[in-house]
Amino acid sequence: MAVTFFLLWFIFCAIEYGIAVPAGLFFPGLLIGAALGQFVGLFMFQIGIITEAKMIGSINVYAAIGGVSVLTGYTRLSFCLAVLFMETT
Repeated sequence: MAVTFFLLWFIFCAIEYGIAVPAGLFFPGLLIGAALGQFVGLFMFQIGIITEAKMIGSINVYAAIGGVSVLTGYTRLSFCLAVLFMETT
């Protein structure tokens, strides 16, 4: 499910970035990173790194970190987004 969501938003974001219309890339980048982070968290649960007791909290943390890291990667505002992430959590 997370992979399908990631691929769908990634394709939409690539099309949006390639056409010449004024549109935002902030929220789609956050969604793409959150889906990728959730996928990593679920994968780590499947291979046994994350236990059952910590599953829900860990997957949410991976999703939040993934969203901020992808957003930081293409906006190159690492310190600003790190402070924004700290304030929102």
